[in-house]
Amino acid sequence: MHAHVLRYLEEVVRRGSIRKAAEALHVASSAVNRQILKLEATLGVPLFERRTGGVRLTPAGEILTRHARETLYGFARARASIDDLKGLKTGHVKIVALDSLMVDFLPVALEEFHRLYPGVSFSVIASGPSDVGEEVVSGEADIGLSFALGNMENLRVLTRIPTAMQAIVAVGHPLARRRVVRLVDCAQYPLGLVHDTLPLTPLLEGEFVRAGAEPTALLRSNSIEFLRQAVKAGMCVAFFTRLGFMHEIDKREVVAIPLAETRLNGIPLAVMVPARRPLSVAATAVADHLARRLQILARSGAVPKPRGRRRAS
Repeated sequence: MHAHVLRYLEEVVRRGSIRKAAEALHVASSAVNRQILKLEATLGVPLFERRTGGVRLTPAGEILTRHARETLYGFARARASIDDLKGLKTGHVKIVALDSLMVDFLPVALEEFHRLYPGVSFSVIASGPSDVGEEVVSGEADIGLSFALGNMENLRVLTRIPTAMQAIVAVGHPLARRRVVRLVDCAQYPLGLVHDTLPLTPLLEGEFVRAGAEPTALLRSNSIEFLRQAVKAGMCVAFFTRLGFMHEIDKREVVAIPLAETRLNGIPLAVMVPARRPLSVAATAVADHLARRLQILARSGAVPKPRGRRRAS
C-alpha cells in the first residue's frame, strides 16, 4: 500500500515545507524528500516548486494531493469500520426475503455469519417480490433479498445476479428428460402457479398468452413449501428459479428445465438496503456477507446464466 507515501505528500502540502513535515512526522527530512523525489520520478512530473523557505504545489501536485486526501480519508473510514466489526458483539438485524430463499440460501448464509458473530440475532420474514423493497424503504427491514424489478427508488443494490425462471417437475414427469421446454408444452399438463405474486405472476401469465397457450392451474398457492411437495408428488409443473429447489435438485427428486421463452431469463436477484438510511454495524456486516454469498452462488453455477432462445427437443 502507498498510504505512508501519500501521508508524507499530504503533510508536506499542509506544512508548506519538507523540513516542517518531517518534524511533524518524526522522521528525517531526507526520508521525506526521498519519497517525494521517488514519487515524482514515477509520475514523470514535478509535484512541488522548490523555493527558499518552502515548497509550492505544481498543477500535477494539486491533482495528486486531491487523490491523496481522498485515499487517506477512505482508508481511515475503512479502518474505522473494520475496528467496529472487530468489536461487534451484539446486534439485531431484520431481513425480508423471497420465500424461495428461506429454504437453502439464507439458513446456510446466516449460519456462517452466526459462527463468526454469535451475539447477533435476526428477524427473517418471507414476503412477495413487490413487497420486499417497500419494507426496506419503510424501515420494517434492514436488508431485502428479492428480484430487482419495478421501482427501485430509495434502494441501494449491493449486488445482483441474473436468474432464470424454469419449469420444475418431478423426476418421473413426462417433461423431465427435455433439455428445454416451451410454455405451450407445459400447458398440456396440470400446473402449480404462485398466487398473485407481483410482478412475476403477470410476467409468467403474459408469456403464456404470447405463446398462444391456455394454462389450467390445478393448484394456486402463496406457499412455496406446498408447491414443492406437490411437484415432488408429480401433481403439477411449477415455475421457479432453481434457488427454491436446490436441495431437491441435488437429491434428484425434481428436475429444473430451462424455458424457451427468453423474457423469463435474466431476472435479476438482488441484495438491497435503504439508500437514505444508515445501517447499524451489524446490519452492514450481514448485508455485505449476504451479497458475497450470492455472488459465490452465482459463480458456482448453482444459478444458471441467462440463455438465448433455442429449439425445444
